[in-house]
Amino acid sequence: SLFVHLYESLSSASCQVPGEDTDLFFSLYDSTKQEFISERMAVRYLADGSLHDTGNGKNPSHSWLFTDLDSSMLDQFPELFIICHVVRLGRMDMSVKKPTTSIFRRPVGCVVLPLAKLRAVVNEPATMVQVSSYMYTVADEKDFSVLHDHAIRRLIKPSERSSASLNLQLIYGDLGSALDSNPGLLSKETFLVRKLGFAAYTLPGEVRNDIFVTLDRGEFEKGSKSSAKNVEVTVNLMNMNGAPMDMMVQASASPPTSELQSVIMYHNNTPRWGEPFRLNIPLHLISEAVLAFNIRHCSSTSDSRADKQSVFAYLRLVKTDGTTIQNGLQELCVYRYSNSCLHPPVFMSVPSTLEELAQMGSPTALSLSKKESFSVITQVCSTKLTQDPRLLALLQWRMHQDQLVEVLEGLMHMDGRGVCLFMHDAMDALFNILDIDNKLCTQLVFNALVHFLNFLLQPEYEQFVETLEKYISVHFSGAMAYKKLLTGLRGYIDNAHRPEFREPLLHTVQCFHFVFKIITQSRHLHVRAAKAQGTLAPFRESVEKMTRALISLIQSNDASLHHIQCAALKSLSNSIDMFRTAFCSGDLAALLSSAVDAIPADEPNHRLLESKLAYMLVLTSNSLFDSADARRTLLPIMLVHTSAHLASGMHIESVLRLIGKIVTRLESKSCHAEHDDKRQLADLLPQLVAYFSTHISGSGDGSLDDKAYMVICSLLGILRLMESDVYGELMPTLPSTSDFVQELFNIFWFLLTVDVFDRSWTSLRLIVHNIVLVSISSLAEILRPDAGGCSPELMMQYFMLATTFVTQPVLQLELLHPIRANQVRARFGDMRFVMATELVLMWSILSEDRNTYVPTLPKPLLSAALVQQDEVRRAVLPLFIDLLELDYAMHGSIDAVSADLLGSLEPVICAGAGDYEFLSLAEEIWLGNVANSTTLSEEASSLICNLVNRIVPLGIMLIDYRLLGETDRTSADRHKRMLALYNLLSFYQQHGPHNLHQAALCQLARLHILEESWTEAAFTLLRVSESLDFGDHTMLEGVLKYPRQPAASRKEALTESIVEFFGKGKAFEDGIEQCDTLISLYRHQTFNYSKLRSVLSVQASYFGSIVDDLRPAREYFRVGYYGQGFPHFLQNRTFVYRGEEYEKLTSFQERVLMDHGNVELMKTNEAPGEDITSSDRGYLQICTVKPCPRVPPQFETEAVNGRIREYHESNNVTQFEYSRPFHKGPKDKDNEFKSLWLERTTLTVAWALPGILAWSEVLDTKVSLVSPIDNGVETMVAKNKQLQSMIASYRANSGANINPLSMALNGVIDAAVMGGTENYEKAFFVTSYLQENPDDAGQVELLKKLMVEQVGILEQGLRVHHALAPENLKPFHEKMEASFAQMKEKMLLKYGSFTKNAGDVNNARSVSVDADKPVPRARPRKTTPDGNFASSVSPTPGPKPLTTRFSSVRTSHPAAVGGLERMLGQRVAAARFYTTKSPPPVAKPQVRTDRMRKTVHGRLTSLSHSRRNVPGE
Repeated sequence: SLFVHLYESLSSASCQVPGEDTDLFFSLYDSTKQEFISERMAVRYLADGSLHDTGNGKNPSHSWLFTDLDSSMLDQFPELFIICHVVRLGRMDMSVKKPTTSIFRRPVGCVVLPLAKLRAVVNEPATMVQVSSYMYTVADEKDFSVLHDHAIRRLIKPSERSSASLNLQLIYGDLGSALDSNPGLLSKETFLVRKLGFAAYTLPGEVRNDIFVTLDRGEFEKGSKSSAKNVEVTVNLMNMNGAPMDMMVQASASPPTSELQSVIMYHNNTPRWGEPFRLNIPLHLISEAVLAFNIRHCSSTSDSRADKQSVFAYLRLVKTDGTTIQNGLQELCVYRYSNSCLHPPVFMSVPSTLEELAQMGSPTALSLSKKESFSVITQVCSTKLTQDPRLLALLQWRMHQDQLVEVLEGLMHMDGRGVCLFMHDAMDALFNILDIDNKLCTQLVFNALVHFLNFLLQPEYEQFVETLEKYISVHFSGAMAYKKLLTGLRGYIDNAHRPEFREPLLHTVQCFHFVFKIITQSRHLHVRAAKAQGTLAPFRESVEKMTRALISLIQSNDASLHHIQCAALKSLSNSIDMFRTAFCSGDLAALLSSAVDAIPADEPNHRLLESKLAYMLVLTSNSLFDSADARRTLLPIMLVHTSAHLASGMHIESVLRLIGKIVTRLESKSCHAEHDDKRQLADLLPQLVAYFSTHISGSGDGSLDDKAYMVICSLLGILRLMESDVYGELMPTLPSTSDFVQELFNIFWFLLTVDVFDRSWTSLRLIVHNIVLVSISSLAEILRPDAGGCSPELMMQYFMLATTFVTQPVLQLELLHPIRANQVRARFGDMRFVMATELVLMWSILSEDRNTYVPTLPKPLLSAALVQQDEVRRAVLPLFIDLLELDYAMHGSIDAVSADLLGSLEPVICAGAGDYEFLSLAEEIWLGNVANSTTLSEEASSLICNLVNRIVPLGIMLIDYRLLGETDRTSADRHKRMLALYNLLSFYQQHGPHNLHQAALCQLARLHILEESWTEAAFTLLRVSESLDFGDHTMLEGVLKYPRQPAASRKEALTESIVEFFGKGKAFEDGIEQCDTLISLYRHQTFNYSKLRSVLSVQASYFGSIVDDLRPAREYFRVGYYGQGFPHFLQNRTFVYRGEEYEKLTSFQERVLMDHGNVELMKTNEAPGEDITSSDRGYLQICTVKPCPRVPPQFETEAVNGRIREYHESNNVTQFEYSRPFHKGPKDKDNEFKSLWLERTTLTVAWALPGILAWSEVLDTKVSLVSPIDNGVETMVAKNKQLQSMIASYRANSGANINPLSMALNGVIDAAVMGGTENYEKAFFVTSYLQENPDDAGQVELLKKLMVEQVGILEQGLRVHHALAPENLKPFHEKMEASFAQMKEKMLLKYGSFTKNAGDVNNARSVSVDADKPVPRARPRKTTPDGNFASSVSPTPGPKPLTTRFSSVRTSHPAAVGGLERMLGQRVAAARFYTTKSPPPVAKPQVRTDRMRKTVHGRLTSLSHSRRNVPGE
């Protein structure tokens, strides 16, 4: 908007002076120009701190509006400020406490409020902004007038005790509309604070009559006083008789008055005030108004102002010549005070200003004080008072008829603002003078009129055009002026060849349309006044002669006239409506079109050509173009010139703008375009199509400039007007019909595949698609074989266009709101179905030439068939059977079409097309057509049915995958997408195609990387790598992080990533194997020894990590998804999952439940019934399973590091098991192990874990029973292997934390001493058991051997523990040795001597190894200078709580339950020992304690001397 206003309301202020009234004056200040740009707004605080009521009931909220700000100020907000001057009203000196009755205006300070915050809300006019600032207190009162400038330049610091705060809001529009559109914010009572001077844009008819006077400065004599004076200026407004005039306003919100007092600067003879006030004096009183300035000294001690007046000055507001006082500084004459100063007739006889003094000489009536000075600044802002004597002379021309020539010549030097503000009166004066029969005055009036009218062509005065038009239509009364004005125009035009006439001719031609409007109005007034009839012909003849003379001027080849010719074309175009008052449409079109022919298309002056095209544009835009008679003349000429300009390639944008306007006008209802109009316009189509193909079609990235948009819109407009018969008439005129159609198809393809228009412009995009649809349908009639046909390439392009059209997003009405969709159907119908019908019809016509299109049609047809419109699907789906039948007829198979369909299904469905209903409908139509076909052979039918049975399941899986969404932000999202990818991988692995299988693997790898499942990512990439070869150099497209590269380079890069990911996943063994692949490549093929060195280094580090790094075995979990509440690919299926590091059952359950939302966790592991599997809800069954390892035999020996074996015990596993304990037969309360059986379930999965997924589907489930004796054997085998592994680990890494070994040894020894293994003896080693179970004799013997073997293992463990135990654990170790002595003695008495191997445990039935207990991570050992390992290594954190580690023992190994529970108690005692440094209570041995201690001590001593560098040696 051109108009900006600033609303302000006072939020808070703490600037008031206690005990005195305080005035706050707010005004706008421009710091760049260092001047105030508005008058003041006054807010008064009373002595009690309350806000003063203005007394007129206005604006109790103290808000106001700064009006008429320039829109250019929006960028100047950082330089604009609101200045609040603070003035107190009270005693002269605050330190004098004597009561006073006089009120003086004294300065306090100012607040500077910046407007920079408004810059952020320029485009948010309804936003309120608050600004606040502290007050700057005046220190030296002489600086009060410039205090704000010092504050802005930060020359002073504010006082933080006082501040002010305002609420600000920008309001746009002219003042009247601003008040009307903001009734809640503004009202008629809102104070309006006017701008000092006129706004940049003055509204026509605006009336303003303000005179602003600012007290500037003075310099006064000290006189007889010892100190400087306290100068006060009293301003009085009076008339010539001395009567006061209450027409002076100190600030907005202040009441009118006839007297004002200035601020007093304490003891200052050279005060600077800078205080403005406003005069609102009616026009009829302004000539009598006088300002009197009474200047006096005010005592600091006396209250009275009387008899202290020292000097006097006055100011006339109207000068003696009748003009208002000029703007600017007025230096007034200062007179010594006398009684004569009270009488205006006396003091007005002496000079008012120093300028008058220089003209009039020294005064005699009053005594001039030459050493004193006083000045004010005036600014007149009035639309009625003129300061220009030339304008005043024109307005008063009747008083100066003898000087009329001088008056008229003086008008040629006036400025524009004065003329525009007084346009009405100035025009009346000119036309009144024109009535005088004086040839010289007539020419001078014409010149002045042209001079005035040319001001309206300038941007700063263009708003006054409305004022002129209103004057011409309402106030103009010169009925005879048209004759003299026509004569004046012809005089200049006819003398165009004379150089001295060029400049006035240019000015005349520029305002020709204004002059011609006055001429036509004058002619109208003349006819109406004379009541003449049939008098149009002479006037028309005069106008036609003048116009043809102007056109002849335009046709001239004189280069010096080009700028005049351009102005003439513009003026002619602006005068068309006036010409229509004198001519009929056909004649006027012929006259005006001759101006077009006057300038040929090959005119070298580009500016003149642009003017010509602009003239044609206006001709087209005018209502004259609606007339069929005028259009028959105008349109052919315009199209000829337009075609010529298109061919030349010059001024294309103007040409396109003209074409667009022609199209728009022909489409309008007022035009009633005829067939011939459309046919003539169609001749431009080939040129536009060729221009598009040459200059725009290559911009496939959618980056279009304005010219491209104009070409596209012109094309669309012409196509929209073209009818089928127009195509039929156009085609025979073209050199090559097929080339033209192909270029048109390219344009349609561009419009359908490039976002030419913003996606939010739905209505426009629908119109474009409707144009394309109609055009393709019209062109299809030309392409049909019965109409001449076309090439197969062009027909294929038609099919591609048709299928692409059907799939356009803007046409998918199902995605729109139902109301909006119905509106589109009502206006355009369903364009998809129309195009699909056209496509099917064209296919049916091509009965003999279909084979050509079989290789390329399946994919586009599939895209069209997948749209969510049932009629389109039913129309398109049968075509696939035709394609398959044609494929079988040509090749004896349907492999080509099948591969195309299967390969196209994934990208199309994943892009968002298709649903389950489509698959159902496709299956129904395809199988139905096959069944009803009479042309398909039995083999072809079978092949097609098999294909349908593959497509439908694949489509379901793809839709399942798509419905999961594209987000991978959370682990749950990625997990669901992996589950869906699993099904797709299975399908592609079985049915192909290979490229989609590889793409799915890459997508799966990406998800694994996001999830940081490094091992699974490595196995997935390994699958991709296995399909490549180091000898293959075929170029592969970029995928994941890998760029476009040869297959060999891709395999190498993949293998490097696989090695890296195996390392991150701690699958070092698999990483070492992949390192071997790279080593072989670099060593024997590429000979890249630099990379070989790096790979060998990585491989060596992996070997070290196998032995040194902590790799806790992952737990495995069985997960059953039961019920219909899960996606299709999960319902009633079972998987085994590999848990994350340190993840236990509870954490895993929480994770899976979180992934699947509202499902229920089953409490038991029993097989679910039909009520669960067919339920609408989802049920999860989760339990821990144990891997059944396939440890290579070479890793089973004791010489192999336990950590090597542990990895193979929990990785590369395909079978898992879990057990459910139950009692068979009566339960023995004293020994439950007699009847404790296990129901063991063994699961076989699809692939080994870990693998490409963190889970694998269960393919086979077997259930077996484990007898009590077999259970006992398994428990002992597992425990012995655990101990052996742990002992071997501590032997290899003596610096590891010893706590786990302490707990393991103590748990077994303590349990044995307390009777843990006696339950086995009571249950299985008795004669009655062997009599009842003779087949278990071997197992019983094996159990005995295992128990004996355990004693030997424990003895080895105690030796290691003794060597590694720190001093604070020695008492605990001694306690274990004592307990072990008891245990060993018992076993010696029962089973004889102890051997290292207790027999072949591999002969045990159902023996399983429970070796998944975590081994503490070993930290690197320090070395001594001689290269040996140091003995002191920082201990690593101990194992997890035993309650967690052995939570499963209660069910799987019940024989050790009692001992473990006692071991937990012992651990608590040991912990107490660690904190109190006192030995835990140890039970005394019952037999041979001293001798056993000596024996154990001796063996441990011999063991310690046999090893070097063992701690405690």
